Amino acid sequence: MSGAFATPIATCAGPAQLPWGSLPADSAVEAGRLRGRLTAAVALLLLALVPRGAWAQNCRIESVTGVTFGTYDVYSVNALDSVGSITWHCSPSAATQIALSRGSSATFNPRTLLSATDVLNYNLYLDAARTMIWGDGTGGTLVYTSSGGRVTVTIFGRIPTGQDVVPGSYADTVTAVLNF
Repeated sequence: MSGAFATPIATCAGPAQLPWGSLPADSAVEAGRLRGRLTAAVALLLLALVPRGAWAQNCRIESVTGVTFGTYDVYSVNALDSVGSITWHCSPSAATQIALSRGSSATFNPRTLLSATDVLNYNLYLDAARTMIWGDGTGGTLVYTSSGGRVTVTIFGRIPTGQDVVPGSYADTVTAVLNF
């Protein structure tokens, strides 16, 4: 089955943007050029789509911990990782699949967080090594599959290094579709 309505299940917000009038403690001015940490707040909103009648009879989303990346450092050599989770409960005999949408992106790889017209690439994964992109089963992505019952699954997020972005709050809306 596929969903007929959207229910927000989590919202997350990162820290406020870095004001241009102040510098973090580890900043310096070198040859007339600002060098330091440039920060961006990142948020991710997940929505769940489940059929109205089926949701009441067979399945329910019990809790969500959203993926919150926090502050992205453009000078870091390490990717910015974060995790979230979804817990749902379906009748024990109901096999379930959770698919995630591309969000505001044209493709699954990469997904994009937006701040007005500025873009920050990221992705969501099924595994801690962040090698299996969680999507809808197309374009090299995978879906999460369960045999039913109570399930808690971790959402692994990553923003790769080397992105030259302006300070701001970056966000995306991803839809989780529960099929059973």
